[in-house]
Amino acid sequence: LIENFDPAVQRVIFRCLDHDPARRPPSALAVAAALPGADPIAAALAAGETPSPEMVARSGEEGALAPRVAVPLLLFALITLGIATFLIGKVGMLGTLSPELPPQVLADRARQFVQQLGYTETPRDSRYGFLSSSHQALVRRAREADDSPDRWDRLRTERPSPLTFWYRRSPRVLVPDSEFGRVSFSDPPMRISGMMQVVLDPSGRFEFLKVVPPQFDDSTEPARDPDWQAAFRMAELDFDSFTPATPQWIAEVHSDVRVAWTGNYPGQPDLEVRVEAAAYRGRLVYFDLMHPWERPWRMADQESAADRARGAVNSALFVIILVGSILLTRRNLRLGRGDRRGAYVLAGTVAGVFTIGWAFQASHVSRFDRETQLFINWTGRALFDAVTIWLMYVALEPFVRRRWPNLLVSWSRLLSGRWRDPLVGRSLLVGSAFGTAALLLGILMTELPALLGRPPAVPLSMDWDSLVGTRFAISELFFGMRHTIVNPMFVLMLLVVVRVLLRHQWVALGLVVLVFTALTSTDLEYPALQVPFNLVIWLLVMVTLLRFGLVGIMAMYLVGIEMPEHALTLDFSTWYAGNSMIVLLVPAALAIFGFWTSLAGRSVFADD
Repeated sequence: LIENFDPAVQRVIFRCLDHDPARRPPSALAVAAALPGADPIAAALAAGETPSPEMVARSGEEGALAPRVAVPLLLFALITLGIATFLIGKVGMLGTLSPELPPQVLADRARQFVQQLGYTETPRDSRYGFLSSSHQALVRRAREADDSPDRWDRLRTERPSPLTFWYRRSPRVLVPDSEFGRVSFSDPPMRISGMMQVVLDPSGRFEFLKVVPPQFDDSTEPARDPDWQAAFRMAELDFDSFTPATPQWIAEVHSDVRVAWTGNYPGQPDLEVRVEAAAYRGRLVYFDLMHPWERPWRMADQESAADRARGAVNSALFVIILVGSILLTRRNLRLGRGDRRGAYVLAGTVAGVFTIGWAFQASHVSRFDRETQLFINWTGRALFDAVTIWLMYVALEPFVRRRWPNLLVSWSRLLSGRWRDPLVGRSLLVGSAFGTAALLLGILMTELPALLGRPPAVPLSMDWDSLVGTRFAISELFFGMRHTIVNPMFVLMLLVVVRVLLRHQWVALGLVVLVFTALTSTDLEYPALQVPFNLVIWLLVMVTLLRFGLVGIMAMYLVGIEMPEHALTLDFSTWYAGNSMIVLLVPAALAIFGFWTSLAGRSVFADD
């Protein structure tokens, strides 16, 4: 009788009759899953059980795409990426400002200015970078006072610029306190005699100086003025056109002479600029160009109500997700659930990409004790990220595996080492295509008001660190990969928590979309025009998550949300074009790899 069954069914029967109990199927569910044509996930769910990670990886379709589908998806992803990169040069802050001088030239000019001011000592260490601390104030001023079509172009031609360049030097090795291990404008603090901060605008004009004077000075030399006009010349200001004023701003460094002037930038009579300066023993120790909108930030809270509200919401979401993760993880571990292997792989990946990003951007030093301190600071943050993602994954993965197992099929295959699986490739390709669509939607959201004849919206901002050099651009890529893993997990975790609380899938989906739409729409100048674009983008995120799983949403996040943070341009004459090409290779390579893998070895020209 057994001989009349399908050979695959015969093998299952013989396994059930095996003399060795260890080789028999452990349950009726395992027998049902092994039968030909059976859907192991459906069988598990019908039996009231949660399918195992291995069962999820084995289930589902092969995932291979026909060439007639894969080719258009690849072309869409690559062409849309090119179009978005071209347009972002028009509507992005980088393209608006178009800085002409690379950081190396600006650093050399800062060193020349320092020597002209009388600081001829050779420093032990020096660092530099870009700063956009005045960005929000200038944007707010332009939005409130200027409704002309070229209001953002004036940021490039008029002073002050929202982008500045900083240069620091020190008689000791500069060792930052932050976990990212990189010297910044304010890290480490200015606490060692001889430490110096210099700020230039993108054209190389002098804007700011602060020098820490000696801690001990037993000289009796009387106070004297330095050559104030030298600082004005470096700032390209006409000293004779400025009027002496009473000093109002007190520097954080000691001085024996304080002075101030008021006047205007050349060719800008409508904007008053106040120059505050101080000297010690005949050398300039403080110089700053102040503007009417600046407030004493050390004396009062400068956060707006919107910033406080956004911070409160983000903090509440983080606490909800973290506490929920801990409680769910504890429950899952007690019940023996959870893909621990997958959690360890994910946590190790997050720590690994963070480590590579840190290694590229950290301000490494030759002293072993100082480098050890940097390493210890990094270890704390890397371990925190790894533990957080481990908790989140163990907490939510069993729930998702039971309620939405299709979200984890390609993900489980990827974690099991099947990175060339067609379903993994399909998720990467579709996620890349949807990511470029989201990127283009974000650009159109910014450009729409100008197309409708209104004052142009605020240009897209970016992370200016990627302009400093190639190693920083590579570092930002790896930090972006870390965000690509962590942030979608936060989205999924919030979705799971809301789903558990509301007990209705579609209501939970709608609420999560509305929450993220609101969080990303707080600073929009034209809410009625721009919020619908944000809503569509987050709907696209949810569609990608539910249809193509974690692999798909991570690919979408990397391409659509992380890419605008980098210096992107197709103008090969700019000094940052090389860094842009490095960044653009990542989404292009991701889409091409997904395309090649999704074909499952078939020729592009094969018949369907």
